[in-house]
Amino acid sequence: MRITNEDDILMNPENQGKELTAEEIEDQFSKRVTTLTEAYKLQGNDSTIPIETTKIAEGRVFQTNFWTQFTLLFYRSLLNSFRSPMEYRMKIFQALFLSITSVIVFQNLGAEVSGIQNRNGVLFLLCVGLIFGALQGAIGTFSTERALFLRERLNKQYTVSAYFWGRSLSDIPFHIITPMIELSIIYFGTGLSTSLPEKYWIAALTAITCYFTGTSYGLFLSVAIPKQEVATALVPVVMIPLMAFGGFFVNQNKIPVFFYPIQYISPFKYAYQVLTQNEFTDNTTLKCLISNPPTCNPLADHNFREGMWLSLILLFVIGLAVRIFSVILMYKISTPTRVKMMIPQQNGKQKPALQP
Repeated sequence: MRITNEDDILMNPENQGKELTAEEIEDQFSKRVTTLTEAYKLQGNDSTIPIETTKIAEGRVFQTNFWTQFTLLFYRSLLNSFRSPMEYRMKIFQALFLSITSVIVFQNLGAEVSGIQNRNGVLFLLCVGLIFGALQGAIGTFSTERALFLRERLNKQYTVSAYFWGRSLSDIPFHIITPMIELSIIYFGTGLSTSLPEKYWIAALTAITCYFTGTSYGLFLSVAIPKQEVATALVPVVMIPLMAFGGFFVNQNKIPVFFYPIQYISPFKYAYQVLTQNEFTDNTTLKCLISNPPTCNPLADHNFREGMWLSLILLFVIGLAVRIFSVILMYKISTPTRVKMMIPQQNGKQKPALQP
């Protein structure tokens, strides 16, 4: 029997041409282990001394500052996006399909009282399409890169915040193009209010903010849940209660007090409030609004508690807050306490130096 390495070269030159028995091989390995053990003890190290565990985050040293890390990660993520355009093509296709379908269903909204219901429906459907489209597109962002992120993080190549913001903000160009396509087709295709030039741009700003907030929820689920399949399955559980209290299905005055926390973190609520108030304020299409005196008041029927601009600000704040929580959660996940050595016990068994 011969001992060779992967290139079939004998490990010991003196044994070349000589077949070794199993006993001789075991004896040589025992001598090597003994030699290494004695050399280790001569260095003054004692394996029986308990080794304290440390956190990965302690003593971190980075070769570059935050802005350099952010710039490089932003560029890398943007480059990867252009190299894999299929995902963004599907997002644009999804936006086109939903917007064209909405135009077919809601064309000719009407100037009678029934036009109020039609406008409420198309505006809420627009909110739902933007938020769910953004969420589904972002839910796999960190799930697919978790292993890469943890490895590079343990090697201290960058901070958690630099990675998160560089990775998430690299999609901003696409998060502007997609909602603008969807909004423009629905807004002009269904005949929403154009009595004032700024109405369209307010709706456009709302659509972009709505998409931003929906992406934030998707990023949070992607960070919190390692498996993308599980995160996707939980989307209805998380989003349907938020959608139910958005102000379209039930009047806000009818919502029980103990459901107020769900209502106030719902992006559907604030996005719907902005679009509805933007549509029915100074509307010159509905006959019941331009009659003297007006015979209908759609905004009063909704019982909105927040104004249009406050709702838009709160919609952005929710999206930003969810992203901050995602950064904190990502930091907790990437800086676990890990065991470095095993402590020998008197009974011959070993246990981790870190106790649960």
